Amino acid sequence: MPATPPTVVIAHAAFHQPAHYIDFTAALDEVGLTEYRIPQLPSSSLSPTAEDAFAQDVAVLRKTIRSCLTSGRDVLVLAHSYGGLPLSDALTDLPQATERDHAKVLGVVFVAGMVPEAGESLAKAMKTGVASW
Repeated sequence: MPATPPTVVIAHAAFHQPAHYIDFTAALDEVGLTEYRIPQLPSSSLSPTAEDAFAQDVAVLRKTIRSCLTSGRDVLVLAHSYGGLPLSDALTDLPQATERDHAKVLGVVFVAGMVPEAGESLAKAMKTGVASW
């Protein structure tokens, strides 16, 4: 593990709250990954706004990841179920680190995650089945 462990950013599942991940974050602590962020996605809040909830989810994840990167911390991202949809969009416009001293996204882990093709909706992804890649 690097001298400074990465920050783990978790894109939670639909109908979940950050509190649902208490046992998981305890396990992260045990292995030395003590910096993690689980931003509350607006679509899963107690009073979601229906019109642009997905766009808000994307913006919250992008802001969280950028904040970690700007602070100089590498990031490891975990997407759980629905979290894979807004996370896929949130990662699209992040700058690519080209020099060794810049923080970067080290990897993305999808746990029962949904990974659409670029610009594809969940409904279309469900109809077409397996992604082309």
